[in-house]
Parts: sequence; structure tokens; C-alpha cells
Amino acid sequence: MKFMIALSSMCLFALWPQAKFSKISQIELRPFFKRQFKQPVYVTPYPAKLDDCPDAYAIVEKAGVIRIESPQQKCDIILLDLRKEVHSATLEEGLLGLAFPPDFGASSDHYYIYYSAANPRRTILAGVNMMNRSLAQSGPTWDLVTIKQPFSNHNGGMIEFGPDGYLYIGVGDGGSAGDPRSYAQNLRSHLGKILRIDPSTSSGQASLKIYSTPLITHSRNRKMILIIIARKFLHGGSEIRGASALLPTAG
Repeated sequence: MKFMIALSSMCLFALWPQAKFSKISQIELRPFFKRQFKQPVYVTPYPAKLDDCPDAYAIVEKAGVIRIESPQQKCDIILLDLRKEVHSATLEEGLLGLAFPPDFGASSDHYYIYYSAANPRRTILAGVNMMNRSLAQSGPTWDLVTIKQPFSNHNGGMIEFGPDGYLYIGVGDGGSAGDPRSYAQNLRSHLGKILRIDPSTSSGQASLKIYSTPLITHSRNRKMILIIIARKFLHGGSEIRGASALLPTAG
């Protein structure tokens, strides 16, 4: 029966007239910026006005450099050079994430990055002070969250502010293959999770509080959170063994 269905399908395909190739439907790829980049991993609009670089974008290079460029002209602006601190020797380690706070263009004088470091192997969420937003000049950095990484792959990297004003961090599941140590299933581990923090509550010296997201209410009116393992957001997760887990609300 399966053979007959397959044979019928082949006959129908053979009889179906093939669409003529149209030159109008061709897809052409053109460079968006006026320069080339080395291992770019992320691009986002630069949320402050730059007189010398209209319509500016921030481009993250894996080795540890953030460049400011425009599709209109070549700007040659380096927002941040962290190559001495970033460990990028392996395929999935490096400067991996960048997030500007929602009020960066108006009042904020800092932004956030996520990168791999060595000795010991770890990933770091750091804040970066701006010396001058309108000139895209970065100042010193300070560490907010440090997470030990047992392997060189699955380091995560996506960081993004949500509509609630909190910063969300995809940290990866710890690496190797198939999450052999079950970090994603371990609710005491930060690995294999999406963390939510309020970075404005830390000066860089005290540890940050990791907030939960109340989504549902327990029958005893206890607030609970739903943690969803999102492979796309985590940038390199293992196979999901159980889609969600319930935890009491932090704090």
C-alpha cells in the first residue's frame, strides 16, 4: 500500500508542469554595511544619536569587539574592545551578548554584555559605563553575574530587556552533548535556564537577586513561576526532557 502511494505521488510529480524560472524572482544578497566584520554574532540598533554615524548599529564580534557602523557610510567606531578579557579560542565561547536598557538614549549611561572568560572557565554578565553616549565612548566595566561553565560549548549568550524592565539572560545548559549532568533539570543550577534580574539594584559589589516571574497562582494562593526551557533563546540547549517546572516565587 505504501509503495502504491509513493508510486502515485511520483507519477503526479512527473505529470505536474514545472514552474518556469523567472529572473524577477531571483534573490540577491547585498552588503548592508560598508565594511566587513570578523565573526559577528549579534547586531542591534545603537539607541543614541551619533552625528558622525547616522542610522548607527552596534555589531558584536566574537573575539571581544563591539563596533558602531552605519548602512549609509563607514564609521570606524569601536564602542568596546574587551579582547584581553574575553576567551574566544573555542567555537562557542567569546563575546556573545549585548543589551541596551530601554532608557539608554535618554538617561542611562551604561549597557550590558555577556561573555566567556577563562581560568576558571565561566561566563560573565557585566555592565559597561559610558563616558559619552553621543560619541560612543565606553568606560570601565563591572561584573554583575558570574556563572561557572563546565564545558566550552553551550555557553548561551542572548540577553534582552523585557517589557517589564528586567534583563533576561540565556545562559546555556553547561555544554558537552545531551546535558550529561542534567543541569537543565536541576532547579538549584543556573545552567539551562533563562534568568531574570534587575541590574539597576546592584553596584557591582553585592550579589544580584534573581527574580522569578509569577505566571500562575497555586490553589493555596501561593505564587508560582513557570520556567520554560527555550532552545532558541538559550542558544544551544540540550534535548528537553520535561518542558516546564514549577518553583516558589523568589523573594
